[in-house]
Amino acid sequence: MRQPGLGRVPPSVRGLMKLYLVRHGETDANREVRLQGHSDTRLSERGRIQAQAIGERFRGLQLDSIFSSDLSRAMETALPISEVLRLPIQKTDKLRERNFGIYQGRLYSDYLAAFQLSGLEKTEFCPEEGESERMIEKRISEFLYSLRENHAGKSLVLVSHSGPLRVILRLLCGANYAELRTIETKNTSLSILDWSDEMNPTPSLINCTQHLEQAQIAFLGSYE
Repeated sequence: MRQPGLGRVPPSVRGLMKLYLVRHGETDANREVRLQGHSDTRLSERGRIQAQAIGERFRGLQLDSIFSSDLSRAMETALPISEVLRLPIQKTDKLRERNFGIYQGRLYSDYLAAFQLSGLEKTEFCPEEGESERMIEKRISEFLYSLRENHAGKSLVLVSHSGPLRVILRLLCGANYAELRTIETKNTSLSILDWSDEMNPTPSLINCTQHLEQAQIAFLGSYE
């Protein structure tokens, strides 16, 4: 069977895989609508509370491995999950956010203006010293294929960033680029995919932030 963007899966790696996709918690740059990319930003106070909330959501589950982007905001989000599941965090630069090059740390509107001036398709536009959408898709595709080769039949947590998570959902669920840009991934949102060899992954949950209701109460309480 051919998975979108992944090539044919060898018979030796067949088996159901469950993926728990988690976006990192809020950062100050998120609030300011600044591109972070490979910048090693940390969680805000609200983001740390959100990370604790998503960690609690995994309590009582029996999973096999946790993979996280090696950037601090993702690792800080993965830590409470690691503590609840009693599993080590396997960090990887493959799950990093897209590299926005010279626009990292700048307002998203600056990047958008540069893209519009370029006259290129959005998939092809590559900011100076950065990555295009097609480049990050290649990186994520290679990572997903390695998961199929080495972790078939396992339940895995992937802690990453908005861009890579939307690419994962696009690749595995067969969405096109236009649909990719409509996929929302809020801070510490949880999406769950059941990925088998017989079909594209079936999402049982997409962009769920139910756990943040209590986190919001805790955040407001910290100012009392």
